[in-house]
Amino acid sequence: MKEGRGAFLNGQRIHVSPTQQLSGAVFAVEVDVRRNHNRDFFAMLWDSGAVHLNLVCAGYEFAHVAAGRIAGRLTKDAWAAPYDLAPGVLLVEEAGGYVATPDREPYTVDALNVVVCTNEQLFEQLKGAGLI
Repeated sequence: MKEGRGAFLNGQRIHVSPTQQLSGAVFAVEVDVRRNHNRDFFAMLWDSGAVHLNLVCAGYEFAHVAAGRIAGRLTKDAWAAPYDLAPGVLLVEEAGGYVATPDREPYTVDALNVVVCTNEQLFEQLKGAGLI
């Protein structure tokens, strides 16, 4: 893969989902609910109308975002390591996705709280719902 040339699956260019609305959007979620400040996260996600799933493997979840199968992946106080996140971040960016920290900073390998979604509009809706 060469940066800036897009993301491909079986020789076909892939793109993130065109999802524009938080309600009904599906997100892969990796959140440490043992931390008190995260305990209400899933109730807030439910209240926003979004749907969550856990495919157990960060790489697999990033691939689903890049291929447009799900709207995003939220990583918050998680067990992830940089090698779990960096390849997926590049894949989603190459597929046209939006990646940032919850503070809207660009992703760096030091960032373990990462929001990956189809577009900046969806990011802002997550922020407005208090999810990031």
